[in-house]
Amino acid sequence: MSKCKSVILLELIIFKFFIKLGSEAHDEIKYRRQVRDTVESVINSSIYYSLQNLRNYYYDIDLEQLIYCSNRKFCHLHYRWDDVKAMRQRRREAGLDVENYTIQDVMRMSRRSASDSPIDDDMSPYPINEN
Repeated sequence: MSKCKSVILLELIIFKFFIKLGSEAHDEIKYRRQVRDTVESVINSSIYYSLQNLRNYYYDIDLEQLIYCSNRKFCHLHYRWDDVKAMRQRRREAGLDVENYTIQDVMRMSRRSASDSPIDDDMSPYPINEN
């Protein structure tokens, strides 16, 4: 479709919308423009709070399900983006494919890092699969 035809089609759609609204079309358009910022704010807040709530869950490897935990920053069982970044960095440093790992690998690495025991926190044997 040429650019000229698309412009004409868009104008036709706008005109039909304007006709459909009738005599109050101008007021309706002004109202929609005024509430646009409010609607955008509500949508952004909704998405933000939904993601915050979702982050309170972690994947339990043994049970293979999501479990609610409000201590997400302090919970060593929580699968976090920081753990994924650390796993990818370790794989990059080892010269391996940064996309080729499992959730179990990341969880094992994060549990070792969160441990207080120096025996569990040995840096070298992090699970790195060479699939």
